[in-house]
Amino acid sequence: MIHQLFWPVSEKGFIRIVLTAVLAFALAVPVFAQSPMRLPLATIAPQNGVWKTFGGIRNGCNNGIVASAVMPNGDLIVGGAFTVCGDVPANHVARFSNGAWSSLGSGPNNGVDRLVSSLSVVGTDLYVGGDFFNAGGNPAKYIARWDGSAWSSLGGDLNGGLNDSVRGMYAVGSSLYVGGYFNQAGAVSASHVAKWDGSAWSALGTGTDGIVYTISSIGSSLYVGGEFCQRR
Repeated sequence: MIHQLFWPVSEKGFIRIVLTAVLAFALAVPVFAQSPMRLPLATIAPQNGVWKTFGGIRNGCNNGIVASAVMPNGDLIVGGAFTVCGDVPANHVARFSNGAWSSLGSGPNNGVDRLVSSLSVVGTDLYVGGDFFNAGGNPAKYIARWDGSAWSSLGGDLNGGLNDSVRGMYAVGSSLYVGGYFNQAGAVSASHVAKWDGSAWSALGTGTDGIVYTISSIGSSLYVGGEFCQRR
């Protein structure tokens, strides 16, 4: 079953939203048990198919990695259930650059306070979504922005964010599309999917009747998948 919605992206055009009902979809975010062992990351050389771990002697992180993104400068960002990568305390989000791990922010309040399930990049800003309530020690409900030096929330309501968890994000130009369990984004009613334009939230039509886990695009069409049967 496919439903199509239309709304303006700019004064000169429209974007078509194709909401595809997924009748059987397993939750994409696994549940991790804490372990003293490191969970290694790996890289593969396409030309010879050789795998190798990276990240120093104590490579990887101390719990599961759910999401990754690459910044414009080539830094790798990972997010998940971990609190340490290599030998560096990093709360649920970390950077790997020039052969070393680092946290996003300093001190005990670096990163965010709970699971990170999705990462996306808009320009030079990193957007982080998940199950958390704080970023850098400040309120940021379920979604936050890292500008390279500081954390900030999105919008002024609900402590700057959403009213439930994020599971998928996708950037189109300067806009960020967000999906998950929520039905409100800032002060806007938004059923499981919403758009952040850099300064304000907006709904995508009437949204969906269930959880959105993944978002992607082909041409001018945005595809949204999850545990829903119809648009609302």
